[in-house]
Amino acid sequence: RGAGQKLVTEYRYDCQHRLIGVSLPGGSIANYKYDAFGRRIAKTVDGQTTEFLWQGERLIAESADNRYRTYIYEPGSFRPLAMLDGEGPLNA
Repeated sequence: RGAGQKLVTEYRYDCQHRLIGVSLPGGSIANYKYDAFGRRIAKTVDGQTTEFLWQGERLIAESADNRYRTYIYEPGSFRPLAMLDGEGPLNA
């Protein structure tokens, strides 16, 4: 904790009170994007983007670089049953 250190975390929100950005004291920056229904569809942290795929109100998958994560829910509920992680080819 030397003199002149920036120890402030900055949060930015849009006009609908959704978090759209965070700046951390160490210099990391995160930005978030939403669809028309208010669901987060992408986050970018230090240049690395993760996209989120939705089916109604259920998050069904995440995709980042060549990594994928899929969510399976109990029938007729929002309760997660399984999460599957995997890696895919760079060119599919």
